[in-house]
Amino acid sequence: MERDITSELLAWGEKLPGFGREHVRHGVRLARCIVDGVEDQDGNFHPGIGTPHPDVFHDLALDVAWIFWLDDCFDSNPEQSSNRMLCLADFDDAAEDAPLEVWSAAAVRKGMRSVVEGRAAEMILWMDSVVEMTKAFQRNKRSSRSGDQWTFAEYLDNGEQSSAVPHFLATVSMLYGLDLPQRLSDPSFTRTIRHLSLEMRLENDLVSVDKEIDEGDHANVMLIMNRFMPREAVFDFIEEQRCGFERMVIEDLDDLLPDDLLANAMRLVLEGAHWFHKIEQDRYSRPSAQARS
Repeated sequence: MERDITSELLAWGEKLPGFGREHVRHGVRLARCIVDGVEDQDGNFHPGIGTPHPDVFHDLALDVAWIFWLDDCFDSNPEQSSNRMLCLADFDDAAEDAPLEVWSAAAVRKGMRSVVEGRAAEMILWMDSVVEMTKAFQRNKRSSRSGDQWTFAEYLDNGEQSSAVPHFLATVSMLYGLDLPQRLSDPSFTRTIRHLSLEMRLENDLVSVDKEIDEGDHANVMLIMNRFMPREAVFDFIEEQRCGFERMVIEDLDDLLPDDLLANAMRLVLEGAHWFHKIEQDRYSRPSAQARS
């Protein structure tokens, strides 16, 4: 099955500059965590949420592969991305000469096979989440290009969306019909999403800081806090914050499990990220001296 999905996703991404097997592998692996389940760091297995339709796995993997590709494009193809902050209206134009962020999002939506057209609120939320994630990526790009210095508060505010968690949960909700638009009216539930987003933002920054230093990327919380304290102290501080967010997420989700499918998906996102950062270290680690030469 994975071999067929890989071929299908590679064919889908033929027009995306730089889209390749690495992006597809990331998408398939993380989709597997959601559908089939994943083992946490203590060796406890968290069952997946399955699929209501055979094409749902394809669509999950496609969305994740696109997220990784889009994130990479701000480094590898900056000339094809927009130089101004995009808004929802920009995404109405899916012409091939539109910014990379716009036409690729349209390709994702067109490439999904299991979306039920009657879920209008879910689709609106999905599109809104695409815009907010893209804008967060854009702010990261601008910071790195201009050398602007974030404050810790500003970075976390942007990091909630640049983590891609709100977008991915909107995707899960749209594909499974989990009514996330209605759930977002509950302040306690939106708080849990925020805590999950920030846990993943900080975790990603902790594992990728050396690589981002090499690439001249300023959008990393470690580099922001390193202006105020030594690196070792920064690591301890950020890890403490990350653990705090994780504890709050687990406590909130434990109140909803096991019957809440969306809460199950959120726990799988958390544990899947831990697992992914361990097995995909090449994506986040500094290249060897031989590779850099």
